[in-house]
Amino acid sequence: ELLLGNAQLAKQVLAHSIQKPKDLVGVALVLRGSGGAGMSILVNAIGKLHGSSYVHLSHGELASPFNEWMAGATLVFADEGTWRGGEDKLMALITDPTIRIEKICQKAETHVNGIHLVLACDHDWVAPEGPSARRFAVIDVNPEFAGDQAYFDRLLKSMEHPDFYALLHNYLVNLEGFDPQQPMESSSSSSSSSN
Repeated sequence: ELLLGNAQLAKQVLAHSIQKPKDLVGVALVLRGSGGAGMSILVNAIGKLHGSSYVHLSHGELASPFNEWMAGATLVFADEGTWRGGEDKLMALITDPTIRIEKICQKAETHVNGIHLVLACDHDWVAPEGPSARRFAVIDVNPEFAGDQAYFDRLLKSMEHPDFYALLHNYLVNLEGFDPQQPMESSSSSSSSSN
């Protein structure tokens, strides 16, 4: 309901983060839409299933040389203001099997990279062209609910119900045959091919 285009692809990427949290998925899920469209509500709900391994980045954390927050992270959500201009670091998080963790006044350590990356951006952002384009699965968010406070109040209230996470279990799909390393058709590519 919140996602347009290839919602199945989004479900598969998020399901991968739950079912195979230590395995790289090889793509970043990019939720593209206007502010107030519910992107953070959706990702925060999945993030609760990751517990302390979920990181919602604050401003400046991605650009900082000190990245202790990456250690043990399995799902990372970055709002647009936190990642624009840091695309080179994003590519490393998406594809590199290991990451270097740097803490203040401590020796850097190498860790296995199991980060599943979800980015939020506005309608103006276009995925990079060329070989790196397949690393960004761009899914448009339904503008119908943008700014609809009553809708999101109901949604947030339903998330407090004990049955909510049982429903999320049904939301997570069978990953048999899902190969995230293959070029994918996102909502942006399918819409551009129809023009």
